[in-house]
Amino acid sequence: MKLISLRSAFYAFFLISLASCSPKFLLEQNGVQFEVSENPVTLRANKVDFQANIKVKSNLFKPKGVAILRILQKGKKDIIEKDRLVLVGEKVKNINGQKIGDKEYFSGLLSFSENYDSTSNPTELWLEVISFSASKSNLELFKDLISQKADAKIPPAAYVFKLKIADGTSLITRMLDHQYEPIALKANFTPDTVKPFVATIYFELNRSIIRESELKRQEILELANYLSKQKEILKIEVNGYASPDGELQFNNELANERARAAGIFVMDALRSSKGLQEIKYDLNNRKLYVQNQGTEDWKGLLKGIEFARIPRKQEVIDIIQAPLESTEKQNRLRSMTESWEAISEDYLPPLRRANMIINTKFTPRNQNERLELIRVNSQEISLEEFLLTAELCKDPELKANLYEKIKLLYPADPRSYNNLALMELAAGRKESALRNLEAALEASVSNPGVTQNLAWIYYLTNNWTKLNALVKRNLNRNSDLSEYQAMIQIREGNYSDAIASLKNRPPHFLLALAQFMNRQVEDASKTLNSMAYSNSKSMYLSAVIAARQGNNAQLEKSLKALILKYPETKTRLLSDPEFAAFRREEYFKGIIQ
Repeated sequence: MKLISLRSAFYAFFLISLASCSPKFLLEQNGVQFEVSENPVTLRANKVDFQANIKVKSNLFKPKGVAILRILQKGKKDIIEKDRLVLVGEKVKNINGQKIGDKEYFSGLLSFSENYDSTSNPTELWLEVISFSASKSNLELFKDLISQKADAKIPPAAYVFKLKIADGTSLITRMLDHQYEPIALKANFTPDTVKPFVATIYFELNRSIIRESELKRQEILELANYLSKQKEILKIEVNGYASPDGELQFNNELANERARAAGIFVMDALRSSKGLQEIKYDLNNRKLYVQNQGTEDWKGLLKGIEFARIPRKQEVIDIIQAPLESTEKQNRLRSMTESWEAISEDYLPPLRRANMIINTKFTPRNQNERLELIRVNSQEISLEEFLLTAELCKDPELKANLYEKIKLLYPADPRSYNNLALMELAAGRKESALRNLEAALEASVSNPGVTQNLAWIYYLTNNWTKLNALVKRNLNRNSDLSEYQAMIQIREGNYSDAIASLKNRPPHFLLALAQFMNRQVEDASKTLNSMAYSNSKSMYLSAVIAARQGNNAQLEKSLKALILKYPETKTRLLSDPEFAAFRREEYFKGIIQ
């Protein structure tokens, strides 16, 4: 037992002696260079994508040197290795690493990508460099570290240095800003102030005298009653017609006589109206009374037989439409005996007439009258008047009920869905508003107001997937969604594309943000200075620009202006890694505190 112990002790002493005699390898800080893709690390879409380009001076690397370069993420409770590079000299064996080579610099890449976790932000990122010589004893001591064993310790024989790369994840790409006022879709309703009354008097063949029996017909009785109650006639228009079955000149004169007889009938009825006896109606007053030139009515005949069943119908139609004199048309039709008999008996008599259009001043329905018609489900009220009633309604509950009713009656019209969504949005019910706007878009995919409103609510609810789909669907339509497109591109890190999307827009915060992230800092500053307005986000970005440039004087000025106008931003300034390097500055402490 003693012999074994002496041998063990001697072996341990031998290893220690060997280790102490082995030449040390120290890869110091001046031998390592690194460049981070974005500093501080910036959030893109929902991911943190980190990338650091590493350069190591080859002439500082010993033939039996080993260096482990690691990216460490330091959270509130633990430290996590995110990526590593293992570099080895030309004489190192049994270690799976990259040979340092004979170029002036070895170049490598350290990177990782992970979903952003707001609960762990901010977390620091460090570059750790561990170097040692590849002696047998060291390989034994460092085997756990080399093999990435969990909880592996760094042996005392290692030379270690660390560099802080970032104080956390920058949320600068989340500083998206879009000013928008939702669009209500209006009713296309203009209340009528002129009400026409249309009536027709029919005459006997070759006659222009109004028959007694015609005066007793219901339509004419209603006309006479209507005229007796009117107090303001705006215009009377009379058209006389004759059937096309006689000599043309006679027919035209007959049509004019019929028009005059109808005009006299109207005037006589007006003169008997109570309250109108003092008004002098004159058939010669062209502003009041218009009698159009009478004519025989070939068009009326064509329309009359459109759906009729008469012998040789198509031939009859061809003759009526032919560029022939009236007499020639009649002769050809008369030669078609059966057809002419049907026409003469059923379709010519209704053409012997005079039409009267009396336009009177009309008082439109008021809101209460419209509401009553809606209450009783009257067919008199149109969609446009229905929408107007809802627009003018002051009671929010009744207004919402009216829009719900319009949705049921006119499901293909987007306006009720859209306007109801705006009410829901104002009340803070975003999900209900979203459902109505999606229904509005389904009813009318090309309505720019609906598209803009839906894009806005997708933005408010952080529904970037649906917003992106909506933007792509509308690229070649009449809805300008360029600002939303730019926001999506900024979130995803496509800054040049965002700048291109906003090229035809006035100076805008989103453009400044895209330029800044694209390392066009001077352009970003110019854009911010050219904006027609400033808000907390534009002022905050000005401070970030000053911080990135290391411009203490400008940063102090920007922070003072920001805190003075928006004191609530203090909390963010204290946690934002963009300002980590300045928190110990006296002016920074003074402004924040």
